Amino acid sequence: LDVQRTQVSRLKTDRREKQERRSTQRDEEQDEIEALRTQLMSEEKLRAGVQEYERRLEHDMIVVSRKIQAETSKVKAAESYSAKVAAEANDYREGADAASSAITELNNHLKTLEAKRDDMVEKYGGDLEEVAERLEVDVRASAGLEGYRQNLGDELDIVRKKLSSRKSGL
Repeated sequence: LDVQRTQVSRLKTDRREKQERRSTQRDEEQDEIEALRTQLMSEEKLRAGVQEYERRLEHDMIVVSRKIQAETSKVKAAESYSAKVAAEANDYREGADAASSAITELNNHLKTLEAKRDDMVEKYGGDLEEVAERLEVDVRASAGLEGYRQNLGDELDIVRKKLSSRKSGL
């Protein structure tokens, strides 16, 4: 009987120890489950934060992309304007070169004409002065004769009027 009691007592002790181990194991499992739950919640918050960060990055990338497009179009417009200004400057330069060439040509032609004039003055200078003086004298004489003719015409008109008034009075 003693043996049985000992065995029963041992069984009870074993059972208690098993229950305690189970209870301890359950508590440990509960703690582990709670720790996992906390870890999952932290990871979920972290995941949500990462997703929010990704959304903000995507939004920022879209904004930056638009800014890059705007800047690219500004750069293209500036390059186009620069090319236009360069073309206008080139056209102006070509026009200035052409005008300079024309001016040089005209100056050379003027020098040639001046040289020809100087040669003619040297060659015909005295004759030309004489001719000019004769023309001046002739112009004065012609003006004097024209004045004289005018006076004679006026006197003739007066004489005609007097004659017609005498004929009418007779």
